[in-house]
Amino acid sequence: MQRGTKYLWALAVFVTIVSAASVLLILFYPSEVAVHLADKNETVKKKTIKLFPPCPFHTLTGLYCPGCGATRAAYFLLIGNWQMSLRYHPLLLPILPFLILLLGRFFYEGIADPPTSFPILQQISMGIAVLICIFWILRNIPLDCFEWMRPI
Repeated sequence: MQRGTKYLWALAVFVTIVSAASVLLILFYPSEVAVHLADKNETVKKKTIKLFPPCPFHTLTGLYCPGCGATRAAYFLLIGNWQMSLRYHPLLLPILPFLILLLGRFFYEGIADPPTSFPILQQISMGIAVLICIFWILRNIPLDCFEWMRPI
């Protein structure tokens, strides 16, 4: 199998998995429940949150990992509620374009012959990694000024 063909197959599999997961997420998690914070009904909120798997890191340590709330944020982003997406995970929406760009670079480098290098994307990758580490530390500091970084 040629080098470019292998990456095209990988891209096709990735797109298929993401598409199927998106459809399943939208079908089996009704958007009517997405308004659970508007009325502050705790029973609805607890029932809604149980539909998503808990974070194993948070369950074991009591600390928030850098990805805590990202699944719920992705769901709310898929149904078009970007405010709730930002509330569950404030970093997901701002770094999503860069993550898509990095993924596109990965597949382009696999198809291009000879492989090309994009130094600016390497710097962006390092910047995102540093930002995520800072976010991880700050969201676990028990001060009220960092409350907005924690998932609901």
